[in-house]
Amino acid sequence: MLTLPPPRLTVEIDGQPQSASTVIVTRARCYGGPFTLTPAAGLTKPELQVVMLRDYGFAAALRYGWALARGKLADLEDVSVLAAKAVHILAEEDEPVQIDGDDAAALPAVITIDDRRVELIAPER
Repeated sequence: MLTLPPPRLTVEIDGQPQSASTVIVTRARCYGGPFTLTPAAGLTKPELQVVMLRDYGFAAALRYGWALARGKLADLEDVSVLAAKAVHILAEEDEPVQIDGDDAAALPAVITIDDRRVELIAPER
């Protein structure tokens, strides 16, 4: 993070190109435990939330982490959050893809919502 150049990712959201250094695609509202990544997310909603971070490096990671801890990540100028049905992420070089913190693959990646349902048991509020 201190010496490597930032990844240059092309993120196609429902066919519309965007650019970012880091991309998080989720349906869950929380990230890393209790931290609200994007308030618009929800496991019952039929859409993905795509969080695109444009800055990169140690200082950016500290700033993003502080904003995430305060529930304000989506409010930063260099962060975009868009809803999507399909996301295609491309990179000029091999970049890893993580799923829940574990390396799972390498870019390019296509992420879509599956129509099949998974039943969950959750406590009542």
